[in-house]
Amino acid sequence: MNDLQEQAIIINDLHIEARKQGQLAVYRELNKMFSEIDTSNITNSLVKIMKHTSERMLELEKDVKFK
Repeated sequence: MNDLQEQAIIINDLHIEARKQGQLAVYRELNKMFSEIDTSNITNSLVKIMKHTSERMLELEKDVKFK
């Protein structure tokens, strides 16, 4: 029984770590996109960011097995 509890703790820790890594990747990507904003033409830059974000979300939605 103790072995099952240890396995559950390990799986939970791995899940938490994977979630944190996913969040970090999102923030890194957002930081990269916003750092590339051309201040002389903010509208086009924001449209580009939103288009990229939407495309990436569609890709990820297809890849995610558990929704």
